[in-house]
Amino acid sequence: MTMPPPPGPDFSQVPPPPGQAPFASTQHGSYTFGEAIATSLKKYADFKGRARRSEYWFFWLFTLLVTFPPQLVVNYSIFTIDTGNGMPAATYPLALGFLSIVGLGLFIPSLAVAVRRLHDTGTSGAYLFFGLIPLVGTILILIKLASDGTNGPNAYGSRD
Repeated sequence: MTMPPPPGPDFSQVPPPPGQAPFASTQHGSYTFGEAIATSLKKYADFKGRARRSEYWFFWLFTLLVTFPPQLVVNYSIFTIDTGNGMPAATYPLALGFLSIVGLGLFIPSLAVAVRRLHDTGTSGAYLFFGLIPLVGTILILIKLASDGTNGPNAYGSRD
């Protein structure tokens, strides 16, 4: 016995907007999660050009997803060696080693995609140095990274 579909509109038959393929990138040329990761890693140390918002934020999410679990293990590990005086001698070395390798491996592409993202907004990559100013600098950078890029070519090239 099959159940009838729930009442309501059937959006599966709605055609895409004219000139746009179904499930394609948006009109601003957004990347999917996988495309953003692949593009960012392909341009490992490329500080020239521009990066769309989706490329930057998806790569940021990827970095968070890869580094967060081992960071939890390192910080709140139940796998510690007790020295007898109440102080642990070492945390779980496998998680710490993984975190170190991944952190070092993702540092340069994270920096490169941030510089390219700033280029997309028409700003120099040197704007990242504002991050050295406590709180205010971080807020300024986040606003710039989250803002929309310039349409068409700018001083840093055209969007790929």
